[in-house]
Amino acid sequence: MSLRWTVPIAAVALAALCLFILDGTSDSEAVEPIPPTPEGDLWYQMDEEGNLEFWGNGTIFYDDRWSGCITVTVGDGPVNFAPGAFENCTSLTTVTIDGNAGLGDRVFGGCISLTALSIGGNVGDIPSTAFEDCSSLTTLSIGGNVGDIASHAFEDCASLTTLSIGGNVGDIASTAFRECALLTTLSIGGNAAGIGNSAFEDCSSLTALSIGGNVGDIASNAFKDCSSLTTFSIEGNVGDIGQNTFDKCTSLIIVTIGGNVGDIGQYALYNCASLTTVTIGGNVGDIGKNAFNNCNLETFEVTGGIDSISDRAFKDAFTGSHPSIFTVHGNIGPIGPVAFESSLTELNVYGTLDLDNMASDAFQNNCLERVNVRCTQAQTLIGAQGTDAYGMIVKNNPVVRALHDYSAAYGWSDDGKACTVHIVCANSSDHNHDENPTVTSSVKIQPTETEMGTTEYSVSGTYDGFAYSSTKDVQDIPATGGSDGKKDNTVLYVIAGVAAAAVLIGGAAFLILRKR
Repeated sequence: MSLRWTVPIAAVALAALCLFILDGTSDSEAVEPIPPTPEGDLWYQMDEEGNLEFWGNGTIFYDDRWSGCITVTVGDGPVNFAPGAFENCTSLTTVTIDGNAGLGDRVFGGCISLTALSIGGNVGDIPSTAFEDCSSLTTLSIGGNVGDIASHAFEDCASLTTLSIGGNVGDIASTAFRECALLTTLSIGGNAAGIGNSAFEDCSSLTALSIGGNVGDIASNAFKDCSSLTTFSIEGNVGDIGQNTFDKCTSLIIVTIGGNVGDIGQYALYNCASLTTVTIGGNVGDIGKNAFNNCNLETFEVTGGIDSISDRAFKDAFTGSHPSIFTVHGNIGPIGPVAFESSLTELNVYGTLDLDNMASDAFQNNCLERVNVRCTQAQTLIGAQGTDAYGMIVKNNPVVRALHDYSAAYGWSDDGKACTVHIVCANSSDHNHDENPTVTSSVKIQPTETEMGTTEYSVSGTYDGFAYSSTKDVQDIPATGGSDGKKDNTVLYVIAGVAAAAVLIGGAAFLILRKR
């Protein structure tokens, strides 16, 4: 063979050898595919890119072959993940479960690359070690209900930013999310059985917590030092709120609870320096010592009543802005010493104040300008103006106004041209009153030739701040066809007569002309 062919042939042979070596290297580093394999009623397979898929129902156990998986997808199930099923799968990034699932201890423990877990259905209890050392987990989304979330369950998930649960959740145990420093949003669509001690303590990035249903007890320090939390919203009822629950949540602005609240523990919202608005849609038990001390409240409103208010509960709690308002639509029980030593400017109590069990200094050093109380107690406070009586509530001579529980009944005349308004105070019959306002009218339904029209008669006015209004319809406009409501046919009769005469004249003329 000549030299001129030797070099090209050698080059081709060398290139082929390199390709063979590279192909062998690639095969040695690829994940070994697993063909569709049955495990009872549970089937699974994994492609060469590390995408592991399960379908059917049953239990997923640990297997050495899982170590190279990148994603795990589970069908409708239900499935159970045995303890340690994917423990230390350091390449696993995403788990998607379409149906219901049960999670064992350390099921994803040590999965340091896991970033997202999505479960479409319900989940049983989440054990304390299920996500231990999942340092890259950012998003956990559960479409259905969750059992209990155990202590420390997500404590070491330093990258977790979003937790969304579509249904109900059992108890969120103590320290379950403590020091999840990047967690920003927690949303629970249904009820939560309870939130344990320090469950979210030091979640310094948490900005909003929303729970769509009821919540059991919220234990002490549950949200302590959540310095970025601005909004706390619960649509239903809440059990007791423990001591120091929101202590030093310095960014918290709004607390909204749609239903009843049990006791609010001492120092529960202490030093929430940005808190401006608290709205509670039901009743409240006892408000503990210093519960709202050193807040910056502008409005505090309770739709129901408050059983009692303890010592210093609202000391330095109001801004002094005009107005800063405290409103309770039900009754208020005993009020402890220095409870309202603050810059509160307006107090509204539609129920009854327990004046006999009010500490002598309950409103010491207050800034009240307006005190609006139930009408049966207003005269008592007016009589105590400028004195230390009744907890010093009127020592600074605020304007005292009586709050009546008015309703109105209307006595209309048959023709609608007169009306007496009977204003009734539910608190005291002594405050009942009758008004005889001017009646106005307007045509509501125009008359026709055969039907009478309708007039709408109206009264409206205000008595002692209570607005009233009423209308009465009377069919009193005559029909346009006549006073008896029947059509006048005179014109038709005249026209018919003229026509008949014209016909007779025309016929006679025709006969005369024909004879000629």
